[in-house]
Amino acid sequence: MRRFLLFFVLLASCALYAQDFALGGVTVKELQESIHPADSSAPAAILYRKGKTYFELRGLTWTLVTEVESRIKIYKKSGYEYANEEIYYYTGSNVKDCGFSEAFTYNLENGSIIKTELNASDQYTDTINKYVLGKKIKMPNVKEGSVIEYKYKIAMPNFWNFSDWYFQDKVPVNYMQYEISIPTYFTFNSYLSGDVIKSLPMVVKRNYFSENRIVYTAKNMPALKDEAYVNNIRNYMASVKHELSAVDYHAGEEVQKLSTTWTAVAKSIYEDEDFGKQLTQTSYFRKDVDALLLPGMTFRQKADAIFKHVQQRMNWNEYVGYYSRQGVKEAYKKKVGNVAEINLMLTAMLQYAGLKANPVLVSTRSHGVSLYPSHSAFNYVIASVKTEQGLLLLDATSKNTMAGILPVRALNWDGRMIMDYGQAIEVDLMPKVSSQKNTNVSAQLDGGGKITGKVRRQFFDYYAYTFRDDITGLDNEATIQKLEKEYYGLEVTEHAIVNKEVAEKPVVQEFTFTNSAVCDEIKDKLYFSPMLFFAVAENPFKQDQRLYPIDFKYPFKNKYMVTVGLPDGYVVESVPTSGSFVLPDGLGSFKYTIGVQDKQLQLTAIYEITEAIISEEYYTALKSFFTQMIEKQNEKIVLKKQ
Repeated sequence: MRRFLLFFVLLASCALYAQDFALGGVTVKELQESIHPADSSAPAAILYRKGKTYFELRGLTWTLVTEVESRIKIYKKSGYEYANEEIYYYTGSNVKDCGFSEAFTYNLENGSIIKTELNASDQYTDTINKYVLGKKIKMPNVKEGSVIEYKYKIAMPNFWNFSDWYFQDKVPVNYMQYEISIPTYFTFNSYLSGDVIKSLPMVVKRNYFSENRIVYTAKNMPALKDEAYVNNIRNYMASVKHELSAVDYHAGEEVQKLSTTWTAVAKSIYEDEDFGKQLTQTSYFRKDVDALLLPGMTFRQKADAIFKHVQQRMNWNEYVGYYSRQGVKEAYKKKVGNVAEINLMLTAMLQYAGLKANPVLVSTRSHGVSLYPSHSAFNYVIASVKTEQGLLLLDATSKNTMAGILPVRALNWDGRMIMDYGQAIEVDLMPKVSSQKNTNVSAQLDGGGKITGKVRRQFFDYYAYTFRDDITGLDNEATIQKLEKEYYGLEVTEHAIVNKEVAEKPVVQEFTFTNSAVCDEIKDKLYFSPMLFFAVAENPFKQDQRLYPIDFKYPFKNKYMVTVGLPDGYVVESVPTSGSFVLPDGLGSFKYTIGVQDKQLQLTAIYEITEAIISEEYYTALKSFFTQMIEKQNEKIVLKKQ
């Protein structure tokens, strides 16, 4: 009883707190506030946000309506992005209402509150793709110290899947409330994370139906700041998610059960004609695939040949999803398709060739981690082949991948492999084999501090894939400009790339260079880092603690071999010492070996991370490891003039 009373008091206090806020009620105190009380580094803050989602019966159609009111404080110019907002909706969903209203910017001028209304010219409609539109606003007269307010509403008949609601952001949230009202005909599974108060359901009667109403509230939520090596920051924010699990119209009909288990979700997807049926069609590709399958081929050779055929023939139209839109046969004919069409036809071809192939449902990194059984948990599909060495994962949407190397967008924890009859098995998507990058430098330093030389770099596996992706569409001159921009002071004179379009082989990049910014000349001494321009300048880990994993995407090993000829007329005064550092539990290491002999400086540096994802429990150790490594990389050799 005492616990219930405490809960009631907390809920009541939040309700009273919420009553202090109403659009149009911006105060002088809010405008005068120059920094956030709990986070002086915050560029902006959400002072108040209230959302509600409810159902309306319009004729014989259920319409899902969401309304949101926001008040946001801008502290710094870097927070101006929070003066913009965008909402999205599907073009094929017969949207009833979608737009912004009551949008104003407030400023304090000479002690008076000046209110500036959003103009029509500051509102835009943006075509994301042929299925999705967006409406954007850019608030007017925004300055440091401004407070902005706006309201938006979206109403559409796609009621089976709520949009996720987030109680946290990359800036502090002072107060947030989210109210949902669901007709008693529908049962939704809800998934709540974070320090959020949930009210007890309350039954509310409306004209033609009754509904269950629940209110979620959160107060003084800290900013969840983005940092280096994070997958999707929203995965770790306090939130509530909903998924329709059952429909019961109380009319004596059987209850329609939907997403309750992963098996049920997989079975439902597999049985859809835009998924499972696409795997059974073979007539359109038989002649082409038969020509690929040569006598004596191993299973792996067959898989590689079929993968390369689909990859070279098909062109991805940038649309994700696990359902075919036009059908695999039509996509094959046009040589253009969405993710499902390309990878489902790839799976069908692999099965036709006698391989144990199945599709794997994936949630892309931008879509978030699939934590609970739901159709909306996934937005992507790849192919898989069972081999003696394990499961081989394939995605033919990118021209730069190969069998076993997925596009980075698909490297997102776990997927679900769907087999015949809708059986589902969890599949680990994260790479286990280390990708390697080797850098060899041969250079000469002159007495004026200028260094000239040649670099040869080899990129393997994921390093090769990302390198190819980065230079796709760039000619040689543009690639050189990109390289010079990446490394301060670098001037490239000759440049070549080997195996640029041969995905099965490592990429080799070779260039000659000059650089006058690597070495400092102070009086009669020269100072430079033996790592030259490859030394890392600063630690990417800034925070004192981290609440989410460190995501390196794939294990890797970087090896540097540097030889520098020293100038005549100088002697070595001091050289950095060799050294090595390791992370706990074999998660990583850095080894630095250096020596000088016969006017030649020779360095070997090896930096390795052995896991794609490292738990936040190791953050302190990892931050310290990076600090030590960067300090070692930036230590100087000192040459003194004779």
